[in-house]
Amino acid sequence: DILRALPAEVAPLIDASGVEDISTQYVGVLHSALAAREGLSPPMIVQAPTPAFVDAFSDLGLFADLMKMEFRQ
Repeated sequence: DILRALPAEVAPLIDASGVEDISTQYVGVLHSALAAREGLSPPMIVQAPTPAFVDAFSDLGLFADLMKMEFRQ
């Protein structure tokens, strides 16, 4: 609900620097937020994603959606 309530001009910032494990449900929430923000640039910003964060999307076949996000270190 929080992600959906953000104004279109505000890209959500997800700090993924401490992700060691991420549930399928959490990936689903992020995927849903991306879909809701389709067409916005960037739809979401991910700060310092860990391999576990990236692998979770890949394992679920959502790598293409992951690449829609902007990554920052």
